[in-house]
Amino acid sequence: EQREWIGEFFFREVMPVITPIGLDPSHPFPRVLN
Repeated sequence: EQREWIGEFFFREVMPVITPIGLDPSHPFPRVLN
């Protein structure tokens, strides 16, 4: 269950930041979560 959550978190939050393809209108600039 935890591993599944981490996988979803990675694809939802990390991939848009590390891939230019993730720059869509809802994410115009890579977010830095603090």
